Amino acid sequence: MTMTDTTSKVIPIRPGLVHSPPNKGLEEIRQILRDSDVAPAGDELSDAAVISDETKFRRRFGRSFDWGRRDREALIRFKHQQDLTDRQIRLFWCTDNLRRTAQGFSLAASPWIALWACFQLLYVGTLLATVFLGGWENLFFAPLRFLPAWLMLFGLVFFSTALYWSQIKPWLVQRQLQTSMGWT
Repeated sequence: MTMTDTTSKVIPIRPGLVHSPPNKGLEEIRQILRDSDVAPAGDELSDAAVISDETKFRRRFGRSFDWGRRDREALIRFKHQQDLTDRQIRLFWCTDNLRRTAQGFSLAASPWIALWACFQLLYVGTLLATVFLGGWENLFFAPLRFLPAWLMLFGLVFFSTALYWSQIKPWLVQRQLQTSMGWT
């Protein structure tokens, strides 16, 4: 396309400025950085640092991870084998679905507990819809009078969220890991 071509739909912002191709040296530097396996120099919570220092391990994973060096090594190795994130490790540990075994670690999220939690969510959702739709005029036009109903609604929403994160989400993550690794 030339600058005088009027049939094009692209209109240059500065017609007199000639655009140069991207810098090839910059692309080479990016490729070198992509190929390097060097961790950043100031990374105090790297895998090697948290294995050797218990305080850094607790800072990275949480206060309840008060483990010895052998268990820290096994957890980091398990994390990389299963391709888990730190947040997923904390989720499995807080929901008691990360088990220490003689061979290392395993995930123990039960599909039956997740199914039972789904039924509970269905029941709570029905209850929420009944309370909300049964008295929505009163809830909005006389809110202080129906403060207990509002508190019950917020409590049910909180309960539903906690139920999802504690019982359903670990099973979904475990199932996703199993299908990505071809275990099903």
